[in-house]
Amino acid sequence: MPEPSLRRNAAWAIAGNVGYAACQCAILIVLAKLGSAELVGRFALALAITAPAMLASGLQLRVIQATDARGEHPFGVYLGLRLVTTALALAAIAAVAIAGGQSRGMIALIVLVGIAKAIESVSDVVFGLLQQHEDLRRIALSMLAKGILSVASIALGLWLGAGLVVATALLAASWGAWLVAYDLPAARRHTTLVPSFRPRALGVLAWLALPMGIGAGLQSLMTNVPRYAIEAHAGAAALGWFAAIAYLVSAGNQPVMALWAAAGPRLARLFVADRAAYRRLTARTLLAAAAMAALTIGGAAVVGAPLLTLFYTAEYAAHADVLVWLAVVGGVGYATSALATSITAARRFPAQLGVVALTVAVSWVASTVLVPRYGLTGAAWALLAATLVQTACLAVVYRRAAHGGTSSAEGTEVTA
Repeated sequence: MPEPSLRRNAAWAIAGNVGYAACQCAILIVLAKLGSAELVGRFALALAITAPAMLASGLQLRVIQATDARGEHPFGVYLGLRLVTTALALAAIAAVAIAGGQSRGMIALIVLVGIAKAIESVSDVVFGLLQQHEDLRRIALSMLAKGILSVASIALGLWLGAGLVVATALLAASWGAWLVAYDLPAARRHTTLVPSFRPRALGVLAWLALPMGIGAGLQSLMTNVPRYAIEAHAGAAALGWFAAIAYLVSAGNQPVMALWAAAGPRLARLFVADRAAYRRLTARTLLAAAAMAALTIGGAAVVGAPLLTLFYTAEYAAHADVLVWLAVVGGVGYATSALATSITAARRFPAQLGVVALTVAVSWVASTVLVPRYGLTGAAWALLAATLVQTACLAVVYRRAAHGGTSSAEGTEVTA
């Protein structure tokens, strides 16, 4: 069969990622319009608490599966490992919520967000299978549908006056129904859906993916540390402002991430077969990242305040300078994610772990110093400092991968 069009796959990936991100932003708009900044802050805090555990437990299996150019692990092993780690993450989230001294309503919200993310995690490993086969159209359609279901569920719950907890329960139920109705049948087109729980097979894959999983959890922690600091020093309303503003930037991040999703499997094959072509494709992704960064920062500077007023309320527009700084963070992050995609395609997993651990430390120190004094702007500066450090370190790792030996599944190197 002819190789799928990279341009067409990128278009589908952009449509799915941008649409899904727009819907996630729309959830915060609904919360701001039908509720309050404090309600936005509570939801953002639940996301910030659940995200590190869910991302760490995911072990980046989608990325590892999509770039498994040698077919080293069958889908059943990926699925089995994801089910095991997701169950452990849910238990950890519930324990943290209870031990943290939260109110009953907040504990319920955190657990329900965790359940929704667990369902999404199963869909994600299905997406890894589809991405491996470069079937990004079905991924995009699923993401768009789930995004619409998310907004509808939250809006319905609030409109009926049922509250945020019930609205989040509706969101989790709609995602579960979509998983059964669409995602699993889409995976069945390519393979059987029988999870494998053989200890040796799970252990081998888990050991390979562990650095990526820890790295993903630390990456999420690096992003959320400033949010914890905002909630501690300024309260839920301030966190609501910051989270809502940040989501506008994350929506702009999605076209870039979509390009990486389309390019990842191709980069993995080129790294094995044609190192010069691997470097050329990486250079193209970095150029795309630079172009998107210019658009994002320019847009935030020119129309940031009117957009914040339109999407949220005037109280959010008072923090338009925070949007510009977060756009700078996002622009630098585009290059970060481009380098990470190429490094992952080269199977350099342990190297990324050390880099992201360093960035968590930078984020924590910067947040501790800057947030109490400069508030939301200080939180944006803390993220920028961590992202700059991460980009510089990944550039060194990429250079070694692009001009060094070929990495095996175990992370050792052989002479090219």
